[in-house]
Amino acid sequence: MITLVKSDEIDKLSPLFKGCFQKQLNISSNFYILSVNGFIIAYGVLTFQSAYPLFLKGGIPEIKDLNVLVEYRNKGYGTKLVNHMEATAKQMGYPAIGIVLQKENKAAHHLYSKLGYVSDECDRETYSTKCLDDTITAFCNEHLSEKLLKSPEIILGGALHRSWKVVTASNSYAIKELNPKIARKLGIIKSYELTEHIANEFHLKGLPAIAALNVFSYNEGIYIIYPFASGKTLSFTEIDVCHAKIIGSLFKDLHALNPQIKLDDPLPHFDLFSNDHWTAIIKNSGETKLLGLLPTILEWNNSYHASILELNKNILISHRDLHYHNVLWNNLIPSIIDWESAGLTNPIQESIGFALEWSGILHATFRKEIFDAILISYAPQGFAKNTPIQEAFYGWLGNSILGWTEFNIRRAYDKTFSTAEQSRGLAILKETMIPCLAFIKEQSINEILFNKDYAKI
Repeated sequence: MITLVKSDEIDKLSPLFKGCFQKQLNISSNFYILSVNGFIIAYGVLTFQSAYPLFLKGGIPEIKDLNVLVEYRNKGYGTKLVNHMEATAKQMGYPAIGIVLQKENKAAHHLYSKLGYVSDECDRETYSTKCLDDTITAFCNEHLSEKLLKSPEIILGGALHRSWKVVTASNSYAIKELNPKIARKLGIIKSYELTEHIANEFHLKGLPAIAALNVFSYNEGIYIIYPFASGKTLSFTEIDVCHAKIIGSLFKDLHALNPQIKLDDPLPHFDLFSNDHWTAIIKNSGETKLLGLLPTILEWNNSYHASILELNKNILISHRDLHYHNVLWNNLIPSIIDWESAGLTNPIQESIGFALEWSGILHATFRKEIFDAILISYAPQGFAKNTPIQEAFYGWLGNSILGWTEFNIRRAYDKTFSTAEQSRGLAILKETMIPCLAFIKEQSINEILFNKDYAKI
């Protein structure tokens, strides 16, 4: 029998496992015990807010701990507990489940491999994931010309959509499954077909752009098939000045191409929210730190709205979301992925904003050498002559940072989102967006940008 244990009963279990057990239950974890004839022989911990950054960002629950008394091992009890935790995660709407293992733990590696987990190495540990989503498998069986060689493997790192690696006998694909809230938007397929058309136009002009093979509506969802591109995204700590110079040159090439594509709207899209809206959703969240930032957010929101008229005087077609998770690297050769936001933008707004993101702003830091390298490679001098830096900064701050914050506040506290989505939104809000907003406020990043040195660039 497998039982979910109440928090006030956990301490009683410690002596049973001879010091191996550590109290790990919190509000985002489930603690299970497995009993045989009334005697507890095993426990498992399933946490919905993993300490492993890629699981946390991707909203993947983690099997945090699993322990079976020595005399009961190799009899299938560990498998029963794992199966139970998988079923729980699947019922709650999670598309995958993961575990982080020490490399030397051979027995655990064997167990999870036998249960269908796919592993990848990270530092001195190995993370393993397993697909729980029957729909993605059914989609592949229907829309790919060849049968799958193995179950789809979730690609970690996405903060909005889910992405999967799929392998057939002769090809590998990356399949993006759109966030349900995005997939239900009116005209969404037409929108994605347009942005992938833009990506393909840049590819044809020589830019290293990865464009989609096809866009499908399937079982109330939207799925996009890409050729699988080898390479890796860089973590923030791996970005150096050499990468920054390459990205600056990439921005320069991107903006120089400006393909002539007919768009329905002659002006860029901006996510605009009233001060009343901001006040309502932040007060509804009850987040103390957000409430403390509210006056500053309203001030920024006003400056953002006021910047748009000036920004729209200088526009071109570009990627619009070129942060470092949307670039794959093979050594020092970049490929640009995730073109779903492609469209009209102000080039100075884009270059300044994403130079800030590559410089660490989302990690509540600012690496001046990275920022300088990007902008100097982008344009050695006079790059901001057509748009004032102040308007460019507030355009990025409002549309990118405040816009992403607003979505994750709603995702975290709006009950129409699934449990998995709420957990994902809350993690991004607390781990990334609130510290980022506080850092921008405390460090006066706008003052750094508007000083005389950057005015000469």
